[in-house]
Amino acid sequence: MKITEFFDPLDIKHLIAYQHVQQKGVWPDGFIPKDVEFESNWQMMLQSKMAELWIGTNIFVHKMQTKDVQELISLDKILEIAQEFERKIKNEG
Repeated sequence: MKITEFFDPLDIKHLIAYQHVQQKGVWPDGFIPKDVEFESNWQMMLQSKMAELWIGTNIFVHKMQTKDVQELISLDKILEIAQEFERKIKNEG
C-alpha cells in the first residue's frame, strides 16, 4: 500500500501524525504500517489531499453561511452534497 492510499485527511490521528512529521522530521513510532511504501513525491501528494479537503470544506461552509444557501433547500440536498464530497475525497486518495 502506498502512503497516499494509507493517509486519510479525514482522520484526526493522521493529521496529528503529519504534524509530528513536520515538527520532528519523522513519523510517530508505530504509526506507519510495515507494508506502506513511500512514493518519491509523497509529501506533495499528502499536502494536496489535505488542501483539497480544506478547500472543499470551506466552500461548503461558505455556501451554508451565505445567500448560496438557497441552493441547499432541503436536508436531502445537503446530505447529497456531503456524500458526494466524501466520495470525491476517498476516490482522489
